[in-house]
Amino acid sequence: MNFSEEQKKELLEYARLVLIAIIKDGTKFEEDCPDTNYLESAGVFVSLHKDKELRGCIGYIEPVESIWGAIANNTISAATRDIRFSNVSPEELEQITIEISILTRAKECRLDEIEPGKHGVIIKQGHHQATYLPQVWEDLSDKEQFFGTLCQKAGLGSDCWTNEATKFYKYEAMVFSE
Repeated sequence: MNFSEEQKKELLEYARLVLIAIIKDGTKFEEDCPDTNYLESAGVFVSLHKDKELRGCIGYIEPVESIWGAIANNTISAATRDIRFSNVSPEELEQITIEISILTRAKECRLDEIEPGKHGVIIKQGHHQATYLPQVWEDLSDKEQFFGTLCQKAGLGSDCWTNEATKFYKYEAMVFSE
């Protein structure tokens, strides 16, 4: 799946309209999907940044709905339902930048098959699970720190990635932002 620069711009503009409507009016902006390519199902994350710091990030790892629908729903969730942050305020809107990540399907793999900077990672152990998008490698380039904090995010000990019971899945993402 590849989108042109024009298509990426269109998806970002749509996310911006959704963000403005939910923050200013408390309503869900709805617009007919202008491109059948956006009706394809994919895992989609929407990340909001303010002053280059994360301000909200919510998404689907699995392709549970169309890209168009996932962008709308995850934009709203990133702005209003990320429990790590307070809701985005109307005063912040101009300072918020939007980043969209459209994921390939995750594939089970061995730890040594994961390429830093290229792959997003899902770890699973029992009922615990967490993921980091590929761009997280930019902030956590040290492998031990990357996997250690991912284990903690899953509610496990920071060394869970060395446990034979831990399963690894990798995926790639098309990432674009305003």
